[in-house]
Amino acid sequence: MQLSPYEVIERELTRLMRSLEHAHRRMLQAGDVPHHLERAAHRLLAHIVDGGPVRLSALAEFACVDTSTASRQISQLEARGLVARQTDPADGRAALLAATDDGAKLLLRTRAARSRFVRELVGAWPSTDRKELGRLLTQFNDGVAQSTSSRQGVS
Repeated sequence: MQLSPYEVIERELTRLMRSLEHAHRRMLQAGDVPHHLERAAHRLLAHIVDGGPVRLSALAEFACVDTSTASRQISQLEARGLVARQTDPADGRAALLAATDDGAKLLLRTRAARSRFVRELVGAWPSTDRKELGRLLTQFNDGVAQSTSSRQGVS
């Protein structure tokens, strides 16, 4: 039976997600990535490190979760000294969440381990193929993000 391009993409994405789960478990066992962070909390930490201090409400919006869920994840980061609250200079009543030096270092360590993993997988590919994969993944992820954000307004 001939699969449509959509079916091939769906099957390969499912296969990719399973493979990445397995690779992540191997990196955890090897100590390359931190054991103690939930993925959702790690994603929030990355957003804070990359974008600078942010209000909890903006972080919840970014993660497409309610404020109480984001608060629980941030509490995990605060308890481990990876994120700290600071006064918002624009509104002294509000708090901003900022990455600590330890939080930024942890993120760099995790990204380095993931980059090594990707380099092992595609390092021997021609440069043009690596660039094309990056371009297509960016295009795909942008489409997923756009689709998810437009559907939030529908519900």
